[in-house]
Amino acid sequence: MRSFPRIRQLASPLRRWVLPTRHVAAANMPVGRATGAECGASSPPDGFQSTRHRVAPHVCTAMPAFSPRQRPGVGGALGADRLAGAGYRTGIRMSSRAAAGPEVKFVPSFYVVTADHDPAKNKKPSPSSPADIDPTRKTCYVLHGVFGGGKNWIPFVRTHLASRLPEWQFVLVDLRGHGDSIVADGANTLFQCAADIRRLAEILGKPPDAIMGHSLGGKIAIEYLRYVAKEGQGAAPMVYVLDSWAERLDLTAYANDDAFANKGTSFMKDLLPGASFMVLRHLEAIQLPVESRTDVSKRLEEQGHCRQTTTWMCSNLRRAGAGKGLEWTFDLGVMRDLIRDAADVDSLVVMRDAVSRVVFVRAGLGMRWNPDALRRLEEGVRDNPFVSSEVIPNAAHWVHVDSPEELAGIIVPEFERVQRQ
Repeated sequence: MRSFPRIRQLASPLRRWVLPTRHVAAANMPVGRATGAECGASSPPDGFQSTRHRVAPHVCTAMPAFSPRQRPGVGGALGADRLAGAGYRTGIRMSSRAAAGPEVKFVPSFYVVTADHDPAKNKKPSPSSPADIDPTRKTCYVLHGVFGGGKNWIPFVRTHLASRLPEWQFVLVDLRGHGDSIVADGANTLFQCAADIRRLAEILGKPPDAIMGHSLGGKIAIEYLRYVAKEGQGAAPMVYVLDSWAERLDLTAYANDDAFANKGTSFMKDLLPGASFMVLRHLEAIQLPVESRTDVSKRLEEQGHCRQTTTWMCSNLRRAGAGKGLEWTFDLGVMRDLIRDAADVDSLVVMRDAVSRVVFVRAGLGMRWNPDALRRLEEGVRDNPFVSSEVIPNAAHWVHVDSPEELAGIIVPEFERVQRQ
């Protein structure tokens, strides 16, 4: 059984700490789940039924005696007074009582990957801590898509990027409502996700030199540029947008499965811009917990999803507890909010005012880009030298899985150039 460092009781409720419920950590705990009143959601479109998960709050009335964890090239663990002064919460022992005291500031969970640090070295990835950050390395934040998680990107980043870019570190973020990041404060919007990234960067002491986002994560990466411009906080990083649907999308057209009729094979349907909305509706109809992944896979296939999608979705099921069934690694209510907000955001307007490198990477077999969006992208590339566009011909939406070498070939040379600066 794991041993923990000495902890001391704190009398004041204003100095309570919270931490991810599935990571009872010690001095070098991961920053991740926070607590507080769950955000209210706006009303869904017609024909859309919500089964939003309710997240029980957890609080901690004790905190660990923080001590630096030293390893070559890496600074010590994040100090307790630094967190307290910033108003953040972390800690060890959890209980189910509502938190008293100041408003919680949510900090996402994350995984750090470098040429010499692999969070999945013991097969089951564990979220990283601030002690894993190297202050001397360039830093790229990697943002997954909807229904995903930071750990999904570990194989690609470890094999194709970190191994070739020893002077870089990659922070693979669990976006709010995904993986080990449970929402605590703020609205579930792309702009708030950008604020989450900024807050994490402040905690780690490493603002991004680059941000790479896939699908929904790509729209959030662009939103980060808007956030730093609006708040006047730091230089804009270079951004890689990996097969995101960049324009606005009318979700009312996808309120039922009729929108996907006569759209080709199940694989093609799952590549359409509104596919995530359709997947979400089908997931909300599944009663949790479930007994087996096979049952979920069968049900999703019966509803017209391709094998790639069903396999991917079933990989996001985890055991709810000892002797219990399986549950999703994400909050369906947060997914709904983020998908709806993403549909309201036109991400292509960033091309007008971009002052840092913005690279749009499109999947040649994907269906995220309609003719109007392609026309606007071509105009943006023509009018702003900071904006460029790349196509990976044989990749569908999951570019890092379908064509990892081609994607790395786009990213690595530019990162090497920045590294030499």
